[in-house]
Amino acid sequence: MTETPTITTTQAPTTTLENNNNHRGSNNKIRRNRSLNYNSRKRRNFEETTTEAPTTSVDVSATENTTTFSVLTTTTPTPTIKYVIMVVAAIKLSGTNFTQELKDTNSTTYKDFEAEIMQLLTQQFSSVPNFVRIVILGFAPGSVQVDFRVHLAKRTSVAENTTDIIAEVMGHLNNTISRILEGKKIGNFSVDETFSVINVPQITVVDITTTATTTASATVPTTSMEQQPQRLQQQD
Repeated sequence: MTETPTITTTQAPTTTLENNNNHRGSNNKIRRNRSLNYNSRKRRNFEETTTEAPTTSVDVSATENTTTFSVLTTTTPTPTIKYVIMVVAAIKLSGTNFTQELKDTNSTTYKDFEAEIMQLLTQQFSSVPNFVRIVILGFAPGSVQVDFRVHLAKRTSVAENTTDIIAEVMGHLNNTISRILEGKKIGNFSVDETFSVINVPQITVVDITTTATTTASATVPTTSMEQQPQRLQQQD
């Protein structure tokens, strides 16, 4: 009887090539896992560390200002009448010698004497209503006769009777001349109380129309919306 041989099966030893392939595959898998983990951590860290870009707010709110403006109101024109009144008069200065220089209006003697007498007469007639000025017309012999003209100007809103104006002016001028004669002096000059001349006034009527205006100022608050609030994003 023949004995059946026992067959023992043994696993063939893994060759070095297969081991190397398995090792590399394992290493590649480990690397992929590490890479995935690394990328995952990097993305997570990036998301955690990345913040929203800072923003700058520019808030231009409505500002309330005050505006002042003027309202010009024109009233109805008011008629004005101006009466220009000129009266020629004369007085004599006694005790004063007349010289040829007083005939020459360009001489220093004439100009100095004219200025002095004009100032003295202005002081006397300045109290007359509507007085404007005195004009020296010249000097004549007879001790020294002083010819002068009184200028007056009267304004009224309605026409007046010129006869009434003349009477009023003559009354004031006569009173002034009488006061000079009674005082017998103007300044340092003696006055001949027996001589005086007052001519009839000459009147020129000037129609002046004036426009009266009224200006009123008002302050009004105004709200100006210059710019709406907006946000400006700063970019990296």
